[in-house]
Parts: sequence; C-alpha cells; structure tokens
Amino acid sequence: MAKKLIVHAGFHKTGTTALQSSFFANVNELAKFGINYPQVGGKAQHKAIYSLMGKTWGWEDRGGVMSNDKKWKNLLKQVAKAKKTSLISSEFLCELDEKQIAKFRKDLGVANAQIYFTIRPLLKIIPFGISATFKDWHKERLRKVASFNFGRTWCIDDHSLVLGQTYPCQGSKQMDCGIRSRPGHAYCG
Repeated sequence: MAKKLIVHAGFHKTGTTALQSSFFANVNELAKFGINYPQVGGKAQHKAIYSLMGKTWGWEDRGGVMSNDKKWKNLLKQVAKAKKTSLISSEFLCELDEKQIAKFRKDLGVANAQIYFTIRPLLKIIPFGISATFKDWHKERLRKVASFNFGRTWCIDDHSLVLGQTYPCQGSKQMDCGIRSRPGHAYCG
C-alpha cells in the first residue's frame, strides 16, 4: 500500500494537461524517486475518476460510454501495489461532491494524503471555456447565440465552493493551491 498519496485535483483550464503530460512522459523518472503514477488509460486518471463518479465518458449524444467501476478498481489496485508514494492527477476531481470525496478517501485508504489545486484568475479561464462551449454549438448555432449560457464549465470553476467542500474532508494542512496569473509569476500556499 502506498504510504503517501499526492492528489492533483485541478481546476479545469489551469495547466492541468501540461502537468499530466509531464507526469506521463516521466513515469520512469518518477519511479526512481519512489513515485508511482498509475496508468489507467490516457495521460491522467480521468476515466478512473469518471468511474468513481458514475459519469458518461465522452459526448453522450455521440456514443459516449457510461463508466463502470473497472477503471476505479484498476486505479485502487495500482495505488495498493505502490511501495512509497502514488500520484493521482485529474481535474475532474474538483467536480466530486462530499459523498464522492469521502468514497475517494475511504477506497484509497491512504492516511497521508496531500491535495494540490492549481487555479487561475477567471478572466484567464473565460476564453478557454468559451472555446469549449463553441464546440457544442454545431447543432443549434444561432439559436444559442441569443441565449448564451456559460453552463457547467463555470460551476466547476467556483474555486471557493470546491475548496470549501474539500476542506472538511481533508483539512488545511493537507491542501495546497498553486496560483499562476501571468508568466513568471506564481504563488503557492
């Protein structure tokens, strides 16, 4: 069983893909330092987290697949095999509700867990969120323009709400946020 768990929980559009690509590309280097980065399909553990959440993976109207617990169990098995530290990264972790957070902690069973969030100012996120929303406009383009709705993207970027849900389950000594607002400027604390 892993003695320590490092969790990178997002947020969306805050450089998560770059971090996950780096973790994935350096799996062997991480292993030299006793850090296991579980492989459950893709460069991050998104499918395992979707499995935990019971959500559809992919566009529902284009053949998305309803997840089952197979990927979640695979992730749990890999964390259990780790000798020192396991590293889990998925921005979809910031979408967990309190019940799912409790299941996440219970199933993983690692007492020493550190959660990291990366955040950006909303004004830096908006352009990316809007471009993601545009992808969904292929069916009803002009009709939606008149009644633009930011949708779910903006709910999951309510940083205070997510941090507030996570804090009671995790505690302040096991949560950190990294903030990057412009190149060369970062704050961690």
